[in-house]
Amino acid sequence: MKYQLNGFLIVEGNGDKAYLSSFIDGEIVVLDGYNLKEDTIGYIKELAKKQTPLIMTDPDDAGKKIAQKLGKIIENAVIIDVKLEQRGNYKKTGIAECSKETILISLHNYLKEDVSKNNTITFNWLYNVLNTYNLGINIIQERYNIGQINNKQTIKRLNALGVSKEDIIKFIKGYGNQ
Repeated sequence: MKYQLNGFLIVEGNGDKAYLSSFIDGEIVVLDGYNLKEDTIGYIKELAKKQTPLIMTDPDDAGKKIAQKLGKIIENAVIIDVKLEQRGNYKKTGIAECSKETILISLHNYLKEDVSKNNTITFNWLYNVLNTYNLGINIIQERYNIGQINNKQTIKRLNALGVSKEDIIKFIKGYGNQ
């Protein structure tokens, strides 16, 4: 069983995302360590308008610095404190080394009871719409400030933002008039 997030997670690396997504269902944004990329920050700010950003960095000095820096940039962000003593018998201090129970305890206020999904946009639908209007996916990525990413991530991020098919159609129809 996967647990549904009430918000979205921001983690340091791909290993953290892979581990957390094995038991948490929701958007997980990966930073590049202390290097906060402009397009990633843009996407986080856009998503933060719709969902609570949950910063879950490693409970070491570097992770704490990243969380503090990001917390200043994203006003409504919540820093999730993972206690080192809750990690178990691991020598490393990373999120990926924490037990599932430790993560769930740390996130207990941000887990949903309802696990229903409302992901209405699919790649096939978006491709057909963009093809009909002879447009590229980059205009959608720019409009919703989600960065230049692959198609799968584009669909995932559009759905995480709660963008509807109607929103996209409305934007595309007005695109030529701008």
